[in-house]
Amino acid sequence: MSKVFMKYKVILILLFNLSLIAQETRVVVEQLKGRINTNDSEFNFVRVNDTLAYFTSITNLENPESSIYFSVKKNSVWSNRKYSKFNLENYKTGEITFTDNKTPVLTMCDEADKCKIVTYKYNFFNSVSSINSQGNKNTQPNFAEHGEQNVLYFVSNRPGGFGGLDIWLSIVDDKGNFGAPINLGPVINTKFDEIAPNFDSNSGRMYFASNRENSMGGFDIYFSEGRFNLWNETINFKELNTEKDEMYFNLFNDTIGYLSSNRKGAKFDNEEYCCNDIFKVVFYENQEKLSQNPTICDCMPIKL
Repeated sequence: MSKVFMKYKVILILLFNLSLIAQETRVVVEQLKGRINTNDSEFNFVRVNDTLAYFTSITNLENPESSIYFSVKKNSVWSNRKYSKFNLENYKTGEITFTDNKTPVLTMCDEADKCKIVTYKYNFFNSVSSINSQGNKNTQPNFAEHGEQNVLYFVSNRPGGFGGLDIWLSIVDDKGNFGAPINLGPVINTKFDEIAPNFDSNSGRMYFASNRENSMGGFDIYFSEGRFNLWNETINFKELNTEKDEMYFNLFNDTIGYLSSNRKGAKFDNEEYCCNDIFKVVFYENQEKLSQNPTICDCMPIKL
């Protein structure tokens, strides 16, 4: 049998459609730059737009005084805090949110720490009578939109809850009237404290803080998907939590959020990690592309 050897250069181009794209989200939590955080306590940082934000600050920690401040962003830096008009002498104010028609809703507490939810219209504070009831604490309002239905989430220790502080809701009608409070149910609420609700309409997630069992330390940030009092399983947002307290998480857009914490790096006066500071949360999308490029093989001789 004859054997033929062909001596020529054969170029084989091997194409593989085996490109692998691995994606993961990297979360970076850093202290908010600018002139907002102090040795006192700052929390509930709410960005109204690209350049304006409101937040709450507790000063004089031996005899706490809570007030709402605002800051303007200039040249990528948040400027000195300024005392807002949403404050009232001899009362503690905080935790502001805004309805769809830009009406401010906030917490107001008297000297005996009896707290209620109020609106601010025409330079007057008005109690939300359908929510506030004598002897109960009602705080931390958060306005949300579920399609065409408006809702106010808030925190209360009113009867009918599951223990401690619970998260409740009130349906807001087209005229801005607030409906009777409804508990969010046992998926969200426990015998421990659930506080600082914030609903993100883009993701359909409710973010809140809780000191329930199995937390990483103190208050942790959790989230659940759903609406009204219908919620899926609650998940610990471990990427945001430490052995200290984390709370008041909210998203400004898909990549930037804010939270309040007394973790390492927070400013303090007398006692280390004493007070909450506002931290910025940045979500980075990592993309690692692993592909096998076309290969040129110079193979000779080839045996036929």
